[in-house]
Amino acid sequence: MKKLILTAAVVLAAASMYGHRAPKYQPVPVDTAVRVGKLPNGLTYYIRHNDLPKERANFYIAQRVGSILEEENQRGLAHFLEHMAFAGTKNFPDGKLTGYLEQNGIKFGANLNAYTSVDETVYNITDVPTVKPGLVDSCLLILHDWSGFILLEDDAIDRERKVIHEEWRTRSNATLRMYDSLLPKLYPNGNRYASRMPIGLMEVVDNFPYEVLRNYYRKWYRPDLQAIVVVGDIDVDSVEARIKTMWQDIPRHKRAAERKYFPVEDNAEPIAAIATDPEATSSSLAVFYKHDKLTPERMKTTEALDNDYIQSTFSIMLNARLAELTQQADPPYLYAGFGDDDYFLAKTKGAYQLYVAFRDDAWQRALDAGIGELKRAREYGFTAPEYQRAQAKLASYFENKYNERNKVKNDTYVQESLDNFLENEPLASAEYLYHYYLKRAPEITLDSINDIFRTMFPDHNIALMMMAPSKDSLNFPTEKEFVSAYRKAYEAPVTPYEEKLDEGGFLDREPQAGTVVSEQTDPVFGTTVWTLSNGARVVFKPTDFKSDEILFEAISLGGTSAYGDGDSLYMNFPTGTALVGGLGKFRPTDLQKKLAGKRISYQPYIGSTSEGVSGSCSPKDFSELMQLTHLLFTEPREDTVLFSAWKNQTRTVLANQEANPSITMQDTLNRAIYGNNPRYRRLTPQRLDGYSYDRILELYRQRFANAADFTFIFVGNVDPQSIRPDIERYIASLPGSAQKETARHIEFIVPGNRESRFDKEVSTPKATVVVTISGDERYSLKDQLEMTFLKQIMDIVYVETIRAEEGGTYGVSTQASLLREPYNRYAFTISFDTSNEKSEALADRALAELKKVGDEGPTAAAFDKVKEFLQKSYAQSIKENGYWLGQLTSFYRYGTDSHTEYLKTLNAITPEDIARLAKKISDSPNRVEVVMNGIAKQE
Repeated sequence: MKKLILTAAVVLAAASMYGHRAPKYQPVPVDTAVRVGKLPNGLTYYIRHNDLPKERANFYIAQRVGSILEEENQRGLAHFLEHMAFAGTKNFPDGKLTGYLEQNGIKFGANLNAYTSVDETVYNITDVPTVKPGLVDSCLLILHDWSGFILLEDDAIDRERKVIHEEWRTRSNATLRMYDSLLPKLYPNGNRYASRMPIGLMEVVDNFPYEVLRNYYRKWYRPDLQAIVVVGDIDVDSVEARIKTMWQDIPRHKRAAERKYFPVEDNAEPIAAIATDPEATSSSLAVFYKHDKLTPERMKTTEALDNDYIQSTFSIMLNARLAELTQQADPPYLYAGFGDDDYFLAKTKGAYQLYVAFRDDAWQRALDAGIGELKRAREYGFTAPEYQRAQAKLASYFENKYNERNKVKNDTYVQESLDNFLENEPLASAEYLYHYYLKRAPEITLDSINDIFRTMFPDHNIALMMMAPSKDSLNFPTEKEFVSAYRKAYEAPVTPYEEKLDEGGFLDREPQAGTVVSEQTDPVFGTTVWTLSNGARVVFKPTDFKSDEILFEAISLGGTSAYGDGDSLYMNFPTGTALVGGLGKFRPTDLQKKLAGKRISYQPYIGSTSEGVSGSCSPKDFSELMQLTHLLFTEPREDTVLFSAWKNQTRTVLANQEANPSITMQDTLNRAIYGNNPRYRRLTPQRLDGYSYDRILELYRQRFANAADFTFIFVGNVDPQSIRPDIERYIASLPGSAQKETARHIEFIVPGNRESRFDKEVSTPKATVVVTISGDERYSLKDQLEMTFLKQIMDIVYVETIRAEEGGTYGVSTQASLLREPYNRYAFTISFDTSNEKSEALADRALAELKKVGDEGPTAAAFDKVKEFLQKSYAQSIKENGYWLGQLTSFYRYGTDSHTEYLKTLNAITPEDIARLAKKISDSPNRVEVVMNGIAKQE
């Protein structure tokens, strides 16, 4: 549950819960499983033993330091410093830090990373094998070096200037440009939040004197602003002792600069900020009601817990109402949401936020509708059924946290400690929170909830924001008109909320149950396999990885390969389109109401070669998931009104996407790879207009007409005998026939070498390079692992060459796939952004590096790093329900076992195998190279 905070005024209003007697809040006890301490130099530490996963640990260092602390000549240095932490430290000079960790299976990007925001910087080393001698100490030593011993050498700084400039080039999109325009208006009067986006200014990044960065580091990276978080399968006493010893050489700063938290000014009159961009792909507005946040002292008490619960109920109930308005033939907006969070970038101010995405330039109607719902709730309150559903949803959340309290992964515990240090969030145990809310929730009445909500939207501290495409055909207001429109919307009269909901079950009548006609134990995975009376196959694998989780997959071969060419229009339509009307007798929003308090998810899909359903649930909600699955197969609800609404909304989204330069790149690439194959055409507004709702429903029903062609797989806390009645009633009762399908063989890649280079006017000049190489390749576990090996080896190579040596890009992305159906084929893709001037040379270098691996083989260091990472990943994956669901889905789909011989196969792979594959790909006669040179728009 997102942490949400109320203002002091709202907290006082909560006294109505106690007959107008102010509550006495108690301190929230810190979870005793966490060792929290502070060293004499001011360093805070959080240490927790946790053995999920076993023999793994996470190491973090958090800094209460971000871009907000930069002076004008330092803009971008907080982020720059984050990069430099990986370039060289006292004990790991010359970039050896990354290499050392990767030798131990800790992959850069996946397990080794960092982020810089406006108010904080956080570094992480995750999934560290704790059984390796000395590795825990080494990770602590790295955190120690980041704390006070980053080298910041001249040549390393100069190399990183190029990388960060390329990162700016990659990230400089419509949203970032609009932010630059909006922030000075949202934070007026020279407030620092108006001009401290972490990426900074390139004129600073390219030219700052070395000593400016060193001074910034010495001034702000210090122990009183830092916290160490270590969670995992470690000895807490030993780690604490090592921290106390290691950090002795970093003294408390005697004349430490004050770490200021910059306030956000109140405003009597509404603030309005509007920004447009020619490459923007959506239109949206936001209304902020700024408020003060609880002080750190009050955040340590049950006041924060009460506020969190109360605000969460507001968000659940109001968001449900906002969603209902999208269930119209011509909805007033595409999407709307309400919540409480920081005021845009600022941690020093909170804001209740209404966000609305709208079609084209229909901002007025969207604003009126969103504000109307907010005002309706304020004037007339929420209803008892709404509150009951919200309470049920929150109760389910806390129950799940309690049930899984002994199955919590390291990442979750780390985040709780970071939230405590950076956000002053209470650090309470799952047991405490569960029992607190179990007692507290019934005491918070609907009347008190409605009383509090009425106090939340004063007529001051209001800010309005709008972002949209800049097109001649669209008209948007001036900022003055925006304010006037808001006031008019808020003054408009509203009527009470009315709700009509069928209180019956999901099914109008119970289906005639089938039976289990045979039961077997599969010798490969030890799964229980049933054959049902309708021909369907059901597979169970009970696990104890999660107490409150069952994962589910139903799969059948065929997919869109079963469609004829006459239905090419529907090859890439979203499967959910067939369900826009809901299921059975319930519309989508009514289904959400019916599911309040239940932990159920489900998603049908129709892919190119298969169709199925993916889902999950709590064991106690299994029966309801099966009922919904029955409806997914038999009763997609037809609703032409909702289909018309979906079509109008989707048309707007698709039309807006055309403004994104990457769409031109995608179209060019698709044509180069697939030619004019109608099965691989992108969905456009014009193609959408040809959609027939009747045909969509017909195709969906065809794909799910024969349950006998499906295998239903369940993994997790599942007892086959206890759920047998639900399987027989809702799955065995589905229609089934003896007819079986397979995926059809359809040629889709045009052979040959093709190159396409073209210019495209863009707002920020940059080149995008994509190279795709393909060819025939048999499928086996060994072949798949070799492909994975090569992909990860090339990732390492490209970081060392294209990024570090050339300074030509922020990062090279590689993708490697080995298809099994409709026929065996591989595809290897290299893509990156760079400057127009370097695009051709870097594309050549990227291909040359692939050829080099083919001719000379990978370096021993790169090969060993990847092997270590894959071995570590496997050891962790086999303790995940998702891993086993994937393995079983593959096994019962293809009849191949990718688990039993995994480690043996992995360990048998040699550098020569990787060289052979790299050479085959490098020499392939099927290569597509597309380069889009983004040139500055002509004024």
